[in-house]
Parts: sequence; C-alpha cells; structure tokens
Amino acid sequence: MDGPFVTWAHTEGGRRLAAAFDRAREQGRAALVGYWMGGYPDAEASEAALLALARGGCDVLEVGLPFSDPVADGPVLQQAGAVALQAGAGFRRVLDVATVVQAAVPETPVVVMGYYNLFLQMELGTVAAELARRGLAGVIVPDLPVEEAGEMRAALAAHELAWVSLAAPTSGERLALLAEAGDGFIYAISHAGVTGVRQGVAPGARELVEGLRRHTGLPVALGFGVSGPQQAAAYRFADGVVVGSAFVLRWMEAPTRRDALREVEGLARALHEALVGR
Repeated sequence: MDGPFVTWAHTEGGRRLAAAFDRAREQGRAALVGYWMGGYPDAEASEAALLALARGGCDVLEVGLPFSDPVADGPVLQQAGAVALQAGAGFRRVLDVATVVQAAVPETPVVVMGYYNLFLQMELGTVAAELARRGLAGVIVPDLPVEEAGEMRAALAAHELAWVSLAAPTSGERLALLAEAGDGFIYAISHAGVTGVRQGVAPGARELVEGLRRHTGLPVALGFGVSGPQQAAAYRFADGVVVGSAFVLRWMEAPTRRDALREVEGLARALHEALVGR
C-alpha cells in the first residue's frame, strides 16, 4: 500500500486530510493532529488557541463540540467542555469558531469531533450541507458505531465530507470494516478508555496500526494519551499523532491568557519537531 495517501481518500474532504499527511511524510515526519475544545474557555480564546496550534505546526485541526454527557472525554476535556458550555458554546457557535479558523488557515483541514446526539438535533443532510458550506473537511463521532453510521456517512459523502473512523485496541475483527469505512485518515485509539494525558507507549499500539494498514492505504493516526514530545517520538511508527488534553492542560495551568497561548504554540512546535525522522 505504498504511494500517496490521498489516492485512498473518497471525498474532497478526505483528500484534503490525506494530502496533509502526504505533506508531512514528504518532510520526513509523522503528521500532528491538534484537538481543541471549541468554545473553551470562550469563543474568542478558542479561535486563538486553534490558530496557535496551526502556527506551532499542526497539520490537521480538530474542533470539539462540547457536550453535557461525554463518553470519550477524560477529566481535562470534560472540564474544558463544562467551561465552554457555561460560556455559551452551543453547536452553531462552535461551528462559527471552526469556520473562522478554517478560513484563516485554509491549507490546514479542520474536522469537527462531537457526539451523535448533537448532530441529531438537525436533519443529517442539513448538518452535512452546513459543514460543507463552512469549508470544513469532515467529522469524527466517537459514539456512533460504524455498523449504524450508514445514514450519516451517506449524508457526509453527498457533500464531499470525510467520515473519520475510530478504531480501538478492542476492535478486533471489526478493524477491516472500520478501515474500509474511513475517509481522510483512521483515528487509532492507543489506550482503551477515555482521552487524557498518559505516560509511556501503549501496549498493542503498534499492532493496532499495523492491523489497520492491512486493510487500508489511508494514513493511521494514534491518539488518546499522547502527553509530550518524547511520547510522540515513540509513536512515529504511525502516520500521525493526535494530541488534545496536553494542549488544554497547558492552557489551564498558565497564569495568563498570553502565557497560555505561548504554552500551547510552544508545545505544538515541540511535538512537530519530535515527529521528524519517521
């Protein structure tokens, strides 16, 4: 399955995502996918944080939709989501944040990550048309099994948006289905459980990536638990790493907003450099 990742993508959004991984590979490194909770700590600051991630070298940006009952978010993102909701971060307001960021960094594809109930508030075709109109690349929905995602995948595909599959260490025989359904990249969950900062390399992470590669030529990015440059470097066997909680935690621990932005951009830059040498 050698060759450009982009040739494996199915939609325009998928091709934009795969092309970002191709550009990283041409530079001799794994790609960096940066997650931020949309609307945390408020809309203006979340825009600034996402742009700091892009300046720091993130190849793809994920914008989280805060939700009152998250099932995949760890403590840091749960806290960030609660603050965002208190600040009024509804579905459309977070999409506004994503839209502003996508327009500011058009070469960096932006995907939205949120729970299915949020999308069901609107007719799926209407949601997909809205996301496409805003120039976004695709969607990640952690609580929608691929076996039940046909309607949403079809709605996204009709508007040239990517459906990014999530594969876990427990996916087992479902890996083939998850890989074949994915578009843009496959999000491989390094640890079973929720997001959060962890140490060390997850047992079975390499086997998960290799298992997915047997079924797809799309890039495979590892996420859930990547805490810093040393750990990111250890995951260079993947095509990319996804980092979220570590960025948000840097913000939470900074004394001022200016310091927080500097910390977020600095961590992105350090992670980007650690991924060179793939």
